[in-house]
Amino acid sequence: MNDKHSPAVIFTMSGLASGLLSGLSVVVPGLVVFVPGFLFGGALCFAIQKSLTPIAVGQQLVLIVVSGVAYFLAEIGGLFFGAYLLGVDNGLFGGAIVGAISGCIGATLLVFPLITFVEESQPELTLLLTPFVGAILGSAFMVIGIFISDHTPIGHPWDDFLVFPMWQGGVAATMGVLCDPESDRMRDLDEGETI
Repeated sequence: MNDKHSPAVIFTMSGLASGLLSGLSVVVPGLVVFVPGFLFGGALCFAIQKSLTPIAVGQQLVLIVVSGVAYFLAEIGGLFFGAYLLGVDNGLFGGAIVGAISGCIGATLLVFPLITFVEESQPELTLLLTPFVGAILGSAFMVIGIFISDHTPIGHPWDDFLVFPMWQGGVAATMGVLCDPESDRMRDLDEGETI
C-alpha cells in the first residue's frame, strides 16, 4: 500500500472527476447509455491503484466492464421496478423512488469486484453501506436532476454536471472510507490496542 495517499481522498477525487466527465458524455447522443459506468470503473481502478493495492490488468478490465454494465442495469432496473412494478410517475416523488432503486442496484453491483480484488475492503460493511449510500444519492440524483431540468432556467444538460459528480463522488468516497486501513488502525487505537 502507498501510505502517502488516503483512500478516502483519492476515491472521492477520482469519483468527482469521472462524474464531471460523465456529465459531459450526455451531450453526445448515445454515449450516456454506458460511458458513465465505464468512466466510473476506470476512476475506481485508478483510486485502488493509487491508494490501496496494485490490481492486475485483467482485474481492472473486469471492474470497468462490471461498472459499465452496472450503470446500464441500474438505469433499466430503476425504471422497471419503479415505473412498471410500483407504478410511480415521472415527477419528483417518482424520480426519488426510481433514483433510489437505480442507485442501490448500481452500487451493489460495483461492490462485488471491489470486495473480490481489494483485501482491505471490509466486505460485510461494504456490502451493507455502499448500496445504502448509492440509494440515497441515487434518489438525490433524480430529484435534483429533475428539479434543475424542469424547474430552473439552466435546464438540461447542465443538471448532469451536478448530479453525476454527486453520485459517483459520494459512492467512491464511501468505498474509499470503508477500504481505508488507517480507519481500522485508528479504531483499534481507540479500543486500546497497540499497533
